[in-house]
Formats: sequence, C-alpha cells, structure tokens
Amino acid sequence: MMIKLNFIKKILLIVFSSFVLIIFASFIYFDGNKFEIKEFFKKNLSPNKFAFFQVLLANKRSTNKLNNDYNSKFLPSTELLNLEFDKIDLSNLLSDQITEVGYAKGYKKNVKASFYLEYYKKNLLFLSKDGRLFYNNYKDLISNVELKNIENNLDLNSALDIFINENVIFVSGIKKINECSYIQIFKGEINDLKKIDFTNIFKSKECMQLIQAGRMQKLFNSNSILVSTAADILKNKDGIDPKPQNDNSIFGKTLAINLNDSTFNIFSKGHRNIIGLYSDNEIILATENGPKGGDEINKIIYGKNYGWPVASYGQKYNFKGSNKSLDYKDSHLDIGFVEPIYSFLPSIGISEIIKISNKFSEKWKNNFLVASLNGHHIYRIRFDKNYSKIIYKEKIFIGERIRDMIYLDDYKVILMTLENSGSLGILKEQVFK
Repeated sequence: MMIKLNFIKKILLIVFSSFVLIIFASFIYFDGNKFEIKEFFKKNLSPNKFAFFQVLLANKRSTNKLNNDYNSKFLPSTELLNLEFDKIDLSNLLSDQITEVGYAKGYKKNVKASFYLEYYKKNLLFLSKDGRLFYNNYKDLISNVELKNIENNLDLNSALDIFINENVIFVSGIKKINECSYIQIFKGEINDLKKIDFTNIFKSKECMQLIQAGRMQKLFNSNSILVSTAADILKNKDGIDPKPQNDNSIFGKTLAINLNDSTFNIFSKGHRNIIGLYSDNEIILATENGPKGGDEINKIIYGKNYGWPVASYGQKYNFKGSNKSLDYKDSHLDIGFVEPIYSFLPSIGISEIIKISNKFSEKWKNNFLVASLNGHHIYRIRFDKNYSKIIYKEKIFIGERIRDMIYLDDYKVILMTLENSGSLGILKEQVFK
C-alpha cells in the first residue's frame, strides 16, 4: 500500500511540475516576449517536445496547420514510391558536445552533430564540423556502427565541405588568426584512407568574423574546382552587404581555382550564401540562402551576376508587413541580373542539391533532391530541359535539419546528415516481399 501511495505521489508531482512550467511559460510567452521565449524553447528542446508545448501554447496556430495539411504524405509514403527511412546515430562518434548552428537571431539551433559526407571506393568519408576526418566501409558501418580515424595534417577551426574527384580529396574550412577568420582549401591524394597528407591550395586575405558557404565541385572540361564564398552576411545592421557586388572582394562569389598553379578568378557574383552546389558536363546548379524568404535555386553561368544584395524575392529579417516599399528589387532581370530558376517563399533554409541516378527507380527518372535545414524536408524536383524552370516539386518530410546529401549508386540509397540527432539518414525504395 505504501509503495502504491509513493508512486501516486511521484505521478502527481510530475503532473504538477509540468503544469507549473506550462503556466510559467505561457505567462512569459504572452507577456511581450513571445518571439524570444518561443525561440528559446525551439533552440533547446527536441522537435517532439517543442511541438508538444507549441500545441499547448498556440492552439489556434496548431489547429490551422492541421486543417491545412491537405493531401500531405508522410514516410514511408511519397507520391510515387514507398520509401524506407532509417537512422544510424553517430553523435557520440562525431561530436562530444552540443553545438550551435545558424547565423541569424531566432534561427540558431543547438544540434548534436554537424558533418559532411563523401564516397570513395565503397567507403563513406565523414568530415566533422570541427575538422576531423573519419571513414568506414558502407556495409561495415551498417552492421557495426564504428568510424575509423583518418590521420591528417589539416589545420582548421571549422569545416565547410568535403569533395572527392577521382583519387583527390578537397577540404574547405575556416582558420582563425587573432580576431580574423579566413577561408582555406586543402588538397590531398588518397593512397591510403588511414592517412592523408594535405597541401593548402587557397587562403583568403580579407579579415572576416563569420564565414559561410565553402561548397566545392569540379568544373568540367577544365582543371579547376568551383568554390562558393560568403562572409559577414549580417554584419551591417541595414542588411546590405557590399561584398557580392565588389570585384575586389572574393566573398559573395563562386571562384574557379586552378589546380595547376592555385590561381583563381571570379566565376559568378551577386550571391548571398551558397551551401548547395552541383556540377556535371551540362549544368552547374546552386542552392542559395536568401534573407527572410527568397531561398533560391540558380543556374550558374560564367561571368553572370545574380543580384544580391540589390535584388531578392525575400526581405530583411527585421521587415514588418506594412504599405512601405520592398527592401529589395524583386525582378532581377529588369535591372540586369540573372533570375533564379526558383525562389522558395517562405524560405526553407535550403542546403544541398544532388542528382538521383535513374537506376534508383523508374518513377524518379531525371530527378534532383534539394535538402533543407530549418524546413526539415527534402524536395524531389524535376527541371525542364533547359534548366530554366521547375516542372514539379514534391515535399518529403524528414523531421531534422539536413546539412549534406549524397547518392550511392552501388547500393541505390540516398544518405543525408541529420544535425538534430547527429545521425546518418538512409533513404531507399521499399521492397515488398
């Protein structure tokens, strides 16, 4: 009888404590600090717990969202395929602490692990946000969750991307010297994955506080790599960044770096923050973070100007709806800039873009996938023949921030880096037996 009473007391205490917390949160939430409290919970609670409190504290909003959920599908269902989705928790292997990601107030998040992926001869390579390298055979990783260390001489404070072309590996990242941050790019030949010796092939000279972008791809029909650059996007309070239109700055550009002599030239300019890059012998595509609204997919053409910060379909983060004029010019073409293939309104926190092999499924032929960070979705996209518009897009809910994606033709799987849980996400066609 005593044991039963103690159990009941514990349950009542938990219920009472939860009730007090909800009342306290509700009081602050509706006491002029709505945005700050909401973002505090969103940043520090798991998505499931945040959703629970959001339903309690914003019932009208939650009801509207549920009633607006017309014809939405959730994994394993998609429009044409049923997909299997699995996760492998790598958080303890890739990071020993919770890290903060994002660069604008209200959009920063605490995540378990942020990392990047590449594939080389049946092996997955992992680059952690703090610049460490690991590998393992894909099949071995699936059966036994283990990462093997790659000994290297990289000297970075924070990593931005990993890219492999044939047997050459490239790593981009940030080096901090005193109060300044610089983007650096390293190249190394892969002879043995246990150890890679890197050579520094690029160092920026401009002193910056916060550097983003750093995505890399091969420039076909040349001996160069293409690199995206962005820095101090929000440094000016007015939201205007002069660097993308200034040819004396490397930032807000894509750069073509010659691998023979490490010289570079500006390939395109007028970019805000490209964190997704795809290149083949026909097309170069970039996914670009806009301001508040206006994430873009762009077709990158040599010598072209993409308009930032003059033209954008988004608005400043502190923009408030009114009858005043827009913060930026919405038409790019009318003032001499290249229009995006597509703009996401509202923003999705756009990240990586990859092409899916036609071997994946007869139903997903000529498809690309675009990932999102704050949106927690991937988008299945098909472009027209000239890459001038999107024919269709399908929104597929994953439930976590997705930083990077790759496709493995050997196994017909889509892999993604899931930041909230620090996991490797595995997406493949569901096989019915």
